[in-house]
Amino acid sequence: MCDDSKMSARPAHFIPIDADRVQPTRFAQSLWGEDHLNGPAVVGLAAHALESAFGLPDFLPARLTVDLFRAARGVPTTTQVKLVRDGRRVRNSECDVVQDGVTVARATLVQYRLAEAPPGEEWFGTTDFEPPAVIDDGLAPYISSDGVGWTRAIAEHQNTGRKRYVNRPIDVIEGQVNTPFVRAAVTAEGTSMVTNLGTAGIGYINGDLTVALTR
Repeated sequence: MCDDSKMSARPAHFIPIDADRVQPTRFAQSLWGEDHLNGPAVVGLAAHALESAFGLPDFLPARLTVDLFRAARGVPTTTQVKLVRDGRRVRNSECDVVQDGVTVARATLVQYRLAEAPPGEEWFGTTDFEPPAVIDDGLAPYISSDGVGWTRAIAEHQNTGRKRYVNRPIDVIEGQVNTPFVRAAVTAEGTSMVTNLGTAGIGYINGDLTVALTR
């Protein structure tokens, strides 16, 4: 982990070392094990690297898939990106997250060219989601479950009720505000915490993530 005294006032998961290498901060640390990095930090790093390298104004991120091969640790971390296909309508790219010469995660991104919606009407879902009445600037997420309501204490939601989750992700890279795509990826990974939350706590460590945004 890096020396927090070198960070700016705005928290972030990583401090840049050079163009494709970063140093994790204490904000990237996981509760699963000593010196482990949390999933949102790793997923966010891959999403940031892919969008920075291959994002274009005329293309929209449609699907991000991340395989978390190994437990990432608090050591200098490199992202290696590759454009797999640069098509007229579809762009496909990959990112390896590497530590000490070992790939700890691999992400693939599909982007579609922006276009007008097709004619006609289609089914679309509705939601009854009600966010917390007040959301402050704290770093901890808000969690809700049936019959309990919104709190920040995860232990209060160890039940079989449906869970809800609200979070304001911190920046992935110090000095670079998260884009909407990176925020979506980080929040999706964090949401797995409540989807796996039951009467005995969190039962699974997430090993993969797929974020489907649009087609």
